[in-house]
Amino acid sequence: MKYADKNLCFTDCSSVATLWQRAIANAFTVDYRFRQLGFVMRA
Repeated sequence: MKYADKNLCFTDCSSVATLWQRAIANAFTVDYRFRQLGFVMRA
């Protein structure tokens, strides 16, 4: 698994999949895991 070292819950996985599918690079979140996955965090 590519992200096996990340502690992602189902909601995080669903959100990330949606962001990737829609080619969205910015995430309005304070969850550091999104930064680890390459998203720009906006809070």
